[in-house]
Amino acid sequence: MTRARLTYCWCLALSVAACSSTEAESEPAAPAEQAESGASAKVTPEKSEADNKGRYTTSSETEELADPEAALAAIPERMRPVELLPDLKKKLLVPDLDKQGIAMFSDIVTIEPGQDVTFCTYVSGVTDKTLYIHDTLGSQTHHGHHAILQYTTSPTEPGTRLCDPESLEAQQGQVLGGTGGEGNGAIRVPANVVSEVPAGSQFIINHHWINTSDKPVQAQAEMITIPPDSEDDLIIARAFVATTVGFKIPAKQTGEASVTCTMKRDVKLLSMIGHQHSWGVHVKAERLGAEGEVLFDHDYDEAMISHPKTRDFSLEAPLEIKAGDSLKMSCQWNNTTDQMLTFPREMCVFFGWQIGASADTQCLDGNWVD
Repeated sequence: MTRARLTYCWCLALSVAACSSTEAESEPAAPAEQAESGASAKVTPEKSEADNKGRYTTSSETEELADPEAALAAIPERMRPVELLPDLKKKLLVPDLDKQGIAMFSDIVTIEPGQDVTFCTYVSGVTDKTLYIHDTLGSQTHHGHHAILQYTTSPTEPGTRLCDPESLEAQQGQVLGGTGGEGNGAIRVPANVVSEVPAGSQFIINHHWINTSDKPVQAQAEMITIPPDSEDDLIIARAFVATTVGFKIPAKQTGEASVTCTMKRDVKLLSMIGHQHSWGVHVKAERLGAEGEVLFDHDYDEAMISHPKTRDFSLEAPLEIKAGDSLKMSCQWNNTTDQMLTFPREMCVFFGWQIGASADTQCLDGNWVD
């Protein structure tokens, strides 16, 4: 499996915490030539073979605004979308302009009944300097499963299209954060921990939709960046992912799978989650070696798809897995469908934020992906 396919996998696992945003009168120095969606045409994909109607339900965690017009006016015009769905306008997020926060929007897409589909919106413009992002915050219209903010150092044509897991952009896309289930996630890191976006990068909004209704729906997502309070003493965080994709859960049966990854270097983790989809019933992660430890071990339900249980550590005492030791991630499922469950309809993913690494780290079925 390519790095691109794995990137798609751990995008679905990631649901990063909400931070409060504030309105400001001044506009930020432009970090990109433009920060708006590059196309206004509505996009209608082919219907997915997997009919997930009724399998996922989501509830909005982003409260509707008392004055949506005021919120829209607080967003600089160059950051506004060409078109804005009324449902998204009701829960707009306003970036902190004083701290150089950015608002970005996907184009409007059409999701067919029962469809489970993921789009990538390539935002217009590139960053003109290195940016440091502490967190992200997102909002989606109804039927949203997740919205993830990524970047690529190989800019491509702006616009919204089906995510191509084999594309060069996807292979190089780096995850900055995101939101799940039309609301906000659960991973939090210390105030001076950030992601680093190099100059010349293009932002990508990865947005996943599952239409559980019997009619086509229009959908749209927004992401804003949360810069750090100060750029002094910043610590760069990278993603750490361990996953297995070879499992098969027969129809109307239970099943389990695991992945064990042996560290090539010391890994220091600040936060971690286990991720499954609708048929997941249990997740467990263990550190194996001289200092063995159960990292988490808990039942799983659909609410945790978007709002996972997390385990967090301090900068002074991160969870350390030594070179030569291993991480084992185990999952259990109850397949109530009439079909075999395989990746990516179901998943078994360990996701964490790590410090001291020079790049994101990915382990697939026990093998490290460069």
